[in-house]
Amino acid sequence: SVGGVATALVPTAVQYCPGIGSGHEGVTVVPPRLQEIKAAAAAEAQSTVEQCFAASGATVTRVREGARPAVKWLKECHEEATSEIDLVLVDTVQLGSAANRQYQCPIKLFVAKSTVDTWTMEEKARIEGTMASLGSLLVSLTDAVFGWDTSTTARTVSVVWEDSERMAFNKGGLLFFNALYFEAFGHAAANSDAVHFWFVTFCHEVAHNVSADHDRVHENAEEVLITEFLHPLQAFLWRT
Repeated sequence: SVGGVATALVPTAVQYCPGIGSGHEGVTVVPPRLQEIKAAAAAEAQSTVEQCFAASGATVTRVREGARPAVKWLKECHEEATSEIDLVLVDTVQLGSAANRQYQCPIKLFVAKSTVDTWTMEEKARIEGTMASLGSLLVSLTDAVFGWDTSTTARTVSVVWEDSERMAFNKGGLLFFNALYFEAFGHAAANSDAVHFWFVTFCHEVAHNVSADHDRVHENAEEVLITEFLHPLQAFLWRT
């Protein structure tokens, strides 16, 4: 089914291929990289909206800051990486839903093995804090919007930090979300822009459970998921 999930647990250290599916302010691990990501996303969003409006004779002055990147750029983020990346489990944190204090869920935090030993203590604390912030947002979505129980969320949802072209990916039904992009787009405040952004990303990745490709099957599944869960998303935003 569209909402189907894998039952396998994630081992402590594992290699992932980019096969299927593929902000804190202040000091960052790779500031130029984060700035580059944000600028590229804004430029692609602006260009896409202008092209869509042009055929109807409409114009757009400027896409708002933090706008979702265009599909073309998103596909690059998901699939451009061509080599395996070592991800190492650095922590499992207990996170709660913003909509339900009783909904507590352990979320695994992974980082790229090549970078974990290069951080200062301050960088490590900041990055893990950013990862936990994204994890909290995702836990809130699985609880209040998608209606997953805590065992499904714990088994299925993980947060990663890697300087790669993967914003998120689906590995056999397990969903991984890259907190580097969460920081690059200034989503640490977990405002409505952040909620909408990661809601769509979540739907995109879950839709890969029915097709590994970006084909009509995947596109239809993603549209169904967004349409089906848009109302509970809005209800969640109103409550919080």
